[in-house]
Amino acid sequence: MSQTESILVKKQKDWIPLLIFISSIMISFLISYLYYNYEILQQNDQFLKDSDSIVIRISDKLQLVGTTLHGFRGIYEIKENVTREEYKKYYASMVESQKLSGVQGIGYQLETADKQVFVKSIDELKSLGLLKRDLPVIDDDGKYRLIFYIEPTNERNTVALGYDMYSNPIRREAIDKAYVNDLPSMSGAVTLVQEITKQKQRGFLLYLPVYKHGTNPSTLEERKNSSIGVVYAAFRTDDFLSESISDFKNMHICLYDSSISYENLIFSNDPDNKCQKKPTSITREIKITNYDRTWIASFHNYVYYEFFSPQIHLMILISGLILSAIFTIITRNYRKSIYEKTKLKLVQEKKDLEQKLIIENLENENREKTEFMSMISHELKTPLFTISGYAQILNNDQKTLNAQQKDDISEILTGINSLELIINDLLDAQKLDLKKLILEKSQINIRTLVLEVVKSLQPFFDKKSISNQIEISDDILLNCDPSRIAQILKNLLKNSVEAINHDHGLIKINVARQNDSVLFSVIDNGSGIPDTIAKNMFKKFYQTDSSLSRKKDGTGLGLYICQQLVLLHGGKIWYDSSPDKGTAFYFSIPW
Repeated sequence: MSQTESILVKKQKDWIPLLIFISSIMISFLISYLYYNYEILQQNDQFLKDSDSIVIRISDKLQLVGTTLHGFRGIYEIKENVTREEYKKYYASMVESQKLSGVQGIGYQLETADKQVFVKSIDELKSLGLLKRDLPVIDDDGKYRLIFYIEPTNERNTVALGYDMYSNPIRREAIDKAYVNDLPSMSGAVTLVQEITKQKQRGFLLYLPVYKHGTNPSTLEERKNSSIGVVYAAFRTDDFLSESISDFKNMHICLYDSSISYENLIFSNDPDNKCQKKPTSITREIKITNYDRTWIASFHNYVYYEFFSPQIHLMILISGLILSAIFTIITRNYRKSIYEKTKLKLVQEKKDLEQKLIIENLENENREKTEFMSMISHELKTPLFTISGYAQILNNDQKTLNAQQKDDISEILTGINSLELIINDLLDAQKLDLKKLILEKSQINIRTLVLEVVKSLQPFFDKKSISNQIEISDDILLNCDPSRIAQILKNLLKNSVEAINHDHGLIKINVARQNDSVLFSVIDNGSGIPDTIAKNMFKKFYQTDSSLSRKKDGTGLGLYICQQLVLLHGGKIWYDSSPDKGTAFYFSIPW
């Protein structure tokens, strides 16, 4: 071999180490990139789950406090005058057992236009040594207000007694919303009057109106006129939220009222305010809506940000370069192939598992719902049928019964009928949701069907001395499910009975042919339906009176079921109503 040829061969071999080094760099970058992204996906998935858990915890705790306030309102609904000792005992039994951390206190603000009542309240606080502030004055709506009860009675809470919360614009806004909706209403961020130390926390309040004993106001004007005050819960924000996030050690959270700004910041466990800077880390904003108030939560996973800093990433890259230089081209293609296959397999397995879990959960939920409703039906209907049988036997023996006994038996039969309707409504709603309700059609005489329905509801008519008029031709035949048509008529007639609260009550039942359909109408001279609730009439579980002291029976399913049964028959249902004049419900079923 000549010298020239030797030099050429040597030059050809010199590029091999360079090729190996370049390949090593490429493999190291690839491994570092893939590993970095894999960890991002893992951390992001866990972060999303943790932030969702925090939101759910906060919402659940707020809902629990709202339910507690309903309980406090309830004691005023069953008792006209609640003493300080009774209020304290109820707090001890209901609130302390629930361990509502972060709730500074649950109080009652008295509201009255009677100056004598106001002065008497002040004198009571003075005599007990509980009044530690200047006396409030009459508000611009002509009413006197002051915090009269608050529990627990400790040094912080005692300072609040005698304070008029309605005098503060932020608190007033929340109180007014509570009257408008007749539901718990949350205030914006405030500094509680209980903050008597140097270390002060931001806070907020939750309000619920309280009405005079024996009243059941349905309009805003009625609620304000019958109001005797509000029950409320006072929260220290740091105390309230600390428990909700205590399990999430790697999470920074900033919580804002209404919008993200420093002025609206009500809570932060982030000393460096990283959750506001939004660096190249995982940050998430989630709206928390409760009681007509919106909070915005900004989350930051600071452990992820610190661990995956540029320095760590560089170290991973250098380590990869060293390892890649050892294995070079031999391992490159193999590792790449294995990684891609594993990645695709994991993605597919995850998709399959998620889909399987979703299907299993849905099947389990449906099965559990069906089993539960079947159990409820059996456990309730069995004793109910026994009671109904005995009541019917007694009712048939009219000669041996006095007037009071006849009234009592009629009341029993009415109650049995109501309970049967409620049970049937719940079962039918379940079947409708699961698409398992099947019509059993046959051709029937409509007049015969209507007369049987009216006869079954006669105890309801007799109880309120309501007359009925039936206008139906004898020859109207219809191919339908007779039991479901009867169910629709029973629900509509029962609603009409409940809507009549005066003497000379009258319900008209008319059935007539109309083109290619049979038109049914149930018309009463009751109180009518307000325009404010018209859009919700056919919603599931909707009731015109949702208060704890409502006087009407039922589940709020009657009209929803009526609508669904009419639709199953291929028909339509609607109504026409005038306040204080009555309501007419119509539904048509095709021939």
